[in-house]
Amino acid sequence: MNKIKAQVRKDLVESEKLLNQSIQKNIESPLMKTTEQFFIEFKRKISGLKKDIENSLNDKENSHQNDQFLLQIIQSMRQENSNINQRIMVLKSALNKEIKSAA
Repeated sequence: MNKIKAQVRKDLVESEKLLNQSIQKNIESPLMKTTEQFFIEFKRKISGLKKDIENSLNDKENSHQNDQFLLQIIQSMRQENSNINQRIMVLKSALNKEIKSAA
């Protein structure tokens, strides 16, 4: 009876060892490889999204700066235009006086 018990235990230990090896080879290893590949690809995509967002924010900031620069140019041109209009009005007034006094 003890001999049968010992043989059953030995067979059970050997079966458990084979089962663990099979689980490692057929389940755990492929699962680990797939998981690693998933996270490598996930990290790559997240990195790409991060760069896209950073570029978008930089473009927005540059666009805002360009808008401010153009606004300053427009305001400067408006002031210059106003000054030119005032000079034109003075010259026109002087010309009208000249024409009236010559007539």
